[in-house]
Parts: sequence; structure tokens; C-alpha cells
Amino acid sequence: MKLRFVLTLFAVAFFVCKGAHGQTSLSMPPDVSGEDLKAQVERMERMLEEQQKQISELKHVLEEKTKEKEVKEAVKDEKIEEVVEKYLEKEETKEKFAELGLSPNLKMGYKKGFYLETLDEKFKLRFQGGLQFRYEFLDRNEGEEDTSSFLIRRARMILEGNAFSPNIKYKLQAGFDKGTDFNLLDYYFNMTHIPPLNVQFGQFKAPFNRQRITSSGNLQLVDRSTANEVFNLDRQIGMMLHSMLFDKRFEYGFGVFNGSSVTGVDASSGRNLKENDNNRHLFVLRAAYNPFGEFGYSESDVEFSEKLKATIAGAAGYSSDEITVSGSEEDVDTTRLVGELGLKYRGFSFLTEGYYRHRDAGDLSGIVSRGNIADNGFFTQAGYFIIPKRLEIAGRHSFVDFDDDVPLGGVDELREYTGGINYFFEGHRSKLQANIVRVEEDLLTGEDEKDNKFQLQYQIYF
Repeated sequence: MKLRFVLTLFAVAFFVCKGAHGQTSLSMPPDVSGEDLKAQVERMERMLEEQQKQISELKHVLEEKTKEKEVKEAVKDEKIEEVVEKYLEKEETKEKFAELGLSPNLKMGYKKGFYLETLDEKFKLRFQGGLQFRYEFLDRNEGEEDTSSFLIRRARMILEGNAFSPNIKYKLQAGFDKGTDFNLLDYYFNMTHIPPLNVQFGQFKAPFNRQRITSSGNLQLVDRSTANEVFNLDRQIGMMLHSMLFDKRFEYGFGVFNGSSVTGVDASSGRNLKENDNNRHLFVLRAAYNPFGEFGYSESDVEFSEKLKATIAGAAGYSSDEITVSGSEEDVDTTRLVGELGLKYRGFSFLTEGYYRHRDAGDLSGIVSRGNIADNGFFTQAGYFIIPKRLEIAGRHSFVDFDDDVPLGGVDELREYTGGINYFFEGHRSKLQANIVRVEEDLLTGEDEKDNKFQLQYQIYF
């Protein structure tokens, strides 16, 4: 536009000049000589050349000005962009956006599951899925039919993260075991505002023995021990105080739970019960000392620990239940104790747990001849990585001695012998396990039952 305007001005000036000399140039008097006319033409040509030169110079100046303006605008844009980026990176800016609900974006990615997280880290959601697919051949006791089965031993969907604050953590886990109905396993919140006194409430595993607390995905052998199946306290609805202190060298948990809440049902089963139908509760206290730092809840030493890890732990549980016998109700007070020892070092791992359960059954005539019922048991297992972090061999012995006076399933003693080999593709998240298991039951009738089992299981968690 500026160039056109300048050219127009020059054109107007040119024609004005022409008009001023119009009588000379357009209507020459007849007496004008040829020499004068030639001089006029030369003068006009010089004027045109001078004007053309001025126009070229003006065009050049205009082009330079335009380039200079474009460069300044580009530099200005770059500086603005840099300033904006620095502003968005400030913590104060993130907080302001978060308060207004206008967070510019979310952090997302994969780390032990797919996750979404706000920039202020106040909200986080991680999703995980898991599957244990198993083949199992059971060589039953003589006279019983053998079985050969494919099983979906466990299927899991896990949501976890934090809400409103990094100190308000949550976990929801649902799935099914051995083809049972899809049901809720864990659903709890964990408040960590005061680290020595973390508060957890909802449904979760009672803080009793280590092997039950350990996730099924982190087991060294395909299944937990038979002793664990007899003495563990499983999942419960309630609340607990817990923490790890002194650089994770000491950990504790104290919980109060509904327990059975159903007359006649042992308090070890408290999963998904709607409410307590009495005023009795299950109390559990657990403490562990890890002299060399955190021991962790993985039975295998997948990390191939360069320094010795150890744990010494104990727990106690108490519950009062009601059992109906011949139309009358009797109280059964149950005390449970467990002691543990664990070691890990350069691919070697060792774990043992000893159990004791005492039930003050009162006068349950027709079931027991005396009120005090004592059961005890233990398991010991060990493993070693032949190829570090990849190939592991493991073995376990488990034993349960039931009180002779209690015909619980008619079993007096229960023994288990298990040998296994594991191959880890991606740690516990992707592994293949093979086990050979022998279970022996000594019956009160004097007869014995012996079952042999072969298990092959692939596990994947993503």
C-alpha cells in the first residue's frame, strides 16, 4: 500500500509538472526550433531517470523497513513464547490452574500400570490388569478319580492412586478366583498425612502373617502353603493404624475389624460382609524389625540383593465368636499367634512362619469333650536363582497339627511338600512357574490320604 501511494504521488507530480509546461510540450508554437525541442526531450529524460532512481531507492528503503519489522515481530514472538513457557512451568501457575479447574494438561504414561496424573499431583489414577492361567493335573488318593484341568486361577482389575492430595491414597481391586463370581476384593483409603500414624480404612488384608499379606502375584511358589490356608486371617472390613519407621527398619500395623459378624462362622472370613450382627470385633497387632532396611513383600529375591536383607516379625489376633449347638449359643474366644523369619541375599531367599491358635470353646458337648482347643503349624521355604533375575528353583515344607480332640474334617495332621522352578520374563509381572506338590493327610480314623499335583502357571500383570 505504501509503495502504491508513493508511486501515485510521483505520477501526480509528474503530470503537474507537465501541466506547468504543457504549452511548451503539448502544443508547441510553430516558431520553436528543433534544437530547443531536443533539449526539452533530453531534460525530460533526465527527470524521468532521476524519478526512476528515486522510486528504486524508496522501494529499497521500504523493503528494508518491512524486513526489519518482520524480524522484530519474530523475535518478539519467540520471547513471548519463552516467557509463556516459563510461566506455565512455575508451581504457582500450576496451582492457580488447578484451583480454577483449568489444568493445561495431564501427565500420563506407563509405570507398573497405565496412569493419569494432574500436574499438581493432587489426583492420580493407575490401572492394572492381571491374569494367572494354570494347567493342573491332580493324582488323587487311591480309589478316587484323577483330574486334569485348565484354570483361570485369578483374574484381577486394579485401580489405585490418590485423590485431592498425595497423602490420600486409594485402591480398588476386583476379580474372581477359580471361576467364582466377580467380586470386590480390596477397597480402601489410606491417609498418610502423619507418617508415623497412617490410617487405613475399608476392606483389605488383616495385618497378620506375611505370606497372606504378600500379593498372590509375588509368591515364590504357585500357591501359598497349606499352613497359611489354615491359620491366616484373610481380608476384613475395618480400619488400622500402620507405618514404616526408622528408614523402614521397623513396621507395625494395628487393626480393628468386624471379624466374622455371622453367628457360627470363624472370624478368619470377613470379606464383603455387609455389617456386623453383634458387638464383637477382631483385633490384630503386627510388628516387624528389618535390621538392614526394608525387606519388602516379594518372596523371591528377584532384585538379586547385593546386601543382606532380613526380617523378624510377629503378630497376634483375638476374636470372640458365637457357635450354635443344639439350639443354644456358646462363645468361642480365639487367640492366634504367628512368628516369622526371612532372609534375602544375591538371589537366595528364605522364609519361615510358625503358627499357634487357641480356642476357648466353653462347653460344646457333642463337638469337643473339653473347652481348650490348640492347633499349631509352620512352613519353611527357600529359593535360589540359578540365572540371576531369570531362573529360580524353590522348595517348601508345611505342617499342621490339629488338636486331637477336634474332628475338624477328621484330619489330625496335614503335611505338604512342594518343589518348583520359575522363569521370570519381566520380574513378577510376567513369569512362568511349574510345581510338583504332595499333600498328606493323617485322619483320626487312622487312615491316610495322599494326593500328588502337577501345576504349570503363567502369570501376567500389566
